[in-house]
Amino acid sequence: MKTCEDKSWSSMLHLLGLSSVLNCCIESVYPIANEGFRPLFHQSIYPLETTSNIDREAKFGILWSRDGNLDNQPGFSFEPNHFALLIPDKEMAEVPCYQTSKVWQQPQLSSFFKEVTRTEKSTACGVGEVSGVTDHGSVDLWECATESSSCYKRCNPNLEDTRTSLCHTENPSVSSTRPKGDACAFDICDYVTDGISLDARTKIKIIENRMPPVGYHFPTTHYKDKRRKSGYSARHCKRVWLEKYDLLCYSQMKDGIYCLACILFLAEMKYYKDDSIFVRAPCRDWKHFLEYWQLHEQCQYHQNSKDKMNNFMSSHYDPSLRIDTKITMLASANLEKNVAIMVSIMKCLEFCGRQGIAIRGHRDDTTSTSINKGNFKALLDMRIDAGDDVLKQHLSEGPKNATYISKTAQNELLECIGNFIKLKIVSEIKSQEGHNIFAIEADEIRDISNWEQLGIAVRYIKNHNAVERILAYVDCESTTGESICNAIVQCLKDCGLDPLMCRAQTYDGAGNMSGRLKGCRTLFLNYAPKAQYFHCASHILNLSLSQSCTQLEVQCMMSTLKDVALFFKYSPKRQRLLESCIETVNSERISAGNSKINNQKVKLLCETRWVERHTSLEEFEEMYAGVIECLSKICDAQSRAPWDSKTVTEARGLLSSISTPGFLCAFACNRYLFGFTRSLSLLLQGSHQDVVTAYQEIALIRDELKDVRVRADIEFKENVISIMEKLSLVSGTSISIPRRCNHQTLRGNVEAGTPEEYWRRTIFIPVVDHLISELTDRFQNLSQCAVRGLYLLPGTLSSLNDQVTCSIKEFFNDDMPTPSNFDQELKLWRRKWLNIEEPPSTLPTAIHATNALMFPNIHRIFTLLLLIPVSSATVERGNSALKSIKTSQRSTMGQELLNALTLLQIHRDIELNYQQIVDIFIRKNPRRMTSNNPLK
Repeated sequence: MKTCEDKSWSSMLHLLGLSSVLNCCIESVYPIANEGFRPLFHQSIYPLETTSNIDREAKFGILWSRDGNLDNQPGFSFEPNHFALLIPDKEMAEVPCYQTSKVWQQPQLSSFFKEVTRTEKSTACGVGEVSGVTDHGSVDLWECATESSSCYKRCNPNLEDTRTSLCHTENPSVSSTRPKGDACAFDICDYVTDGISLDARTKIKIIENRMPPVGYHFPTTHYKDKRRKSGYSARHCKRVWLEKYDLLCYSQMKDGIYCLACILFLAEMKYYKDDSIFVRAPCRDWKHFLEYWQLHEQCQYHQNSKDKMNNFMSSHYDPSLRIDTKITMLASANLEKNVAIMVSIMKCLEFCGRQGIAIRGHRDDTTSTSINKGNFKALLDMRIDAGDDVLKQHLSEGPKNATYISKTAQNELLECIGNFIKLKIVSEIKSQEGHNIFAIEADEIRDISNWEQLGIAVRYIKNHNAVERILAYVDCESTTGESICNAIVQCLKDCGLDPLMCRAQTYDGAGNMSGRLKGCRTLFLNYAPKAQYFHCASHILNLSLSQSCTQLEVQCMMSTLKDVALFFKYSPKRQRLLESCIETVNSERISAGNSKINNQKVKLLCETRWVERHTSLEEFEEMYAGVIECLSKICDAQSRAPWDSKTVTEARGLLSSISTPGFLCAFACNRYLFGFTRSLSLLLQGSHQDVVTAYQEIALIRDELKDVRVRADIEFKENVISIMEKLSLVSGTSISIPRRCNHQTLRGNVEAGTPEEYWRRTIFIPVVDHLISELTDRFQNLSQCAVRGLYLLPGTLSSLNDQVTCSIKEFFNDDMPTPSNFDQELKLWRRKWLNIEEPPSTLPTAIHATNALMFPNIHRIFTLLLLIPVSSATVERGNSALKSIKTSQRSTMGQELLNALTLLQIHRDIELNYQQIVDIFIRKNPRRMTSNNPLK
């Protein structure tokens, strides 16, 4: 106590002693000034614990003033030797430095805001008047320290008003509370909080509203100034500061200036002395403002925040400068480059697949010492030589473990191409207007590896036209009807097609396919109840022709032609002699003014396609003179070229066989009758053929053959005898009746007066009768279905009766959109074509002329009829392509690769979308070479 002197300032040490003397807590209140001193002086001080009978509920408030030497720094909100104004505790709680209280040498010291239960009054400001306890329990010194309070005025009756409040301005229009409306929207003081996260939009709004609107009057602050008569000078914020320094932001609520960059983009800052100015507290010392701002600009954290803000603004007004945008641009450029590389590689694979050539040699990896690396790598080199710089750079400078030209990458790319073609076909099926129904075709073939390959094709409608596509090949371990049915169903499901939407199925007549009990056609109905079975029309025609040739003479003729073709096929010496004889015959024909022989090889008769047999008969008729000349030279004993006895024996037998009247008659009959079915066979093999047109053509041929049977005498004489006589002149054969007996069993023994009558009754008439019967019986199922649609065609509506109408309605009832309105729709359909002179007479033209909205039921019936596959020739053509792909030199390729190469070669009209194929390739496996954008 000896240090206490009258009329002198006390220190913190005196407060510690005073607390023990008074035996109560002292609330030491220090103004918002120097942050270095405030934690020391702004706290609760308790007596020493050794003191007994401490009244812990009693509190005594002390409000600190300032000493000119201890805390004499300009720019603070109070002057020396005067009490400082206390701010409301609501605002004090928002300031971080007020939320901590340092313990000074005594235990259990609490902050000024510690909750208490005292309701008594404590003295403050050195007078007997005390303030009450606030609602949250702390001593309310604001009441006794605020200039406007009665306690303050009583404690300081002679003190002049040296300072205006925060919102006290010289302009009466400025309110002392928060401005109304949007004047303080996005005020910077609302965002002075640790850990706050603002989005880019909010930051831009704060930056755009950093200055008050034009015409705003800044509040005025009065400072002591002895040089003026009034003793005070008025200062306020200047707009020129805000215009000059882009990082300044004025707060209307605080009447102070913050640093925009340090508040919005401050990452880390250590608090020393005055670092909180412009960041945690506004700068309001307008007299020394520029000095404080210059000091703040030199801080490292301010420089970092400034750089962040500049980058933020630059990227906002120019998005191309953003990091994510740059990454996206780089990724896009990398994507385009990688896609270009993959496209170059895929085009080489596509070329090999389209042309059906081998991709690789024996080995094409780095271990191979062969100069020939295969067609694929040769095409890559050709592209590089042609100027593909991207591919050249990739192969020369790219990573060696990510070149994507190895056999594994080739196979994966080809599989992706095959998957794309399948997806393209399926998308066309599902994109049909109003429906996504389809039909299937299937056929088997044995490949070079002795595997049963089941070819599956689909038929669907695209732009009112029928389209047939090979969908896939499936290797079958078993050829039973159940195994084949399961393979078809699984293939459709793997491709994304629902078997329930299948409306027709077409196979050949094999027992495992067409069996009524355990055949594939019957078992498939369990998965597709509406899939009606149709026997392949091409197979029916072949069976009809083959069954009509059961006559002994016809069978012998066919066998003889086969032997002649084999006689020359496997002997180059015999083939050269045949060519020499043909040249001799041609020279004689040219000198006589006749046409020469164009063919020089005798073709084998096709076992499956009878249309090819007709072609073989035509060519043999043309080469007949050359064949006779060649066989005669081989049989000639005086020939210069020696022939072995076996060859001579075979030649004599063949020469005798092709010169007989029976051979000539059977040859001439088949040559003539096959001419009627040749065009039909070609028609049925088309993929766009519909069932109605096929029925019309079959009925046309059947009716014509009936007329030929009626006019058999004239037809045989004009068309068959003429061919026999022409060939007999070449071979020197006379057309006669063979020897007959009473019990003839091996050849015809009919009664005839002339050779013409005998051969007509023996061969011609039986062949015609059998052919008519086979065409009538075997096409019965196709005829029944075709008749339903034939009578609906505008050209044949006059023949439609009630019985046929009921049959049509019953058969298509489940697939018609509105079956209850079919009768009314049919009446409108009749009236539409009543006065049309040339109404459509075919199914394709009728479906194009049918309005699906006006006649939905009839349009659906035409669609279903057009959907029926007439034959499985599409699969057979695919089988031919498969044989050319999977050869003896490529017999170990996998099933996926086989499918991809087959689809590439068959579907040449499907253009490849390389970008989609690259996407499929990317999704299949993760890749070292980035081909997708990670930011998408």
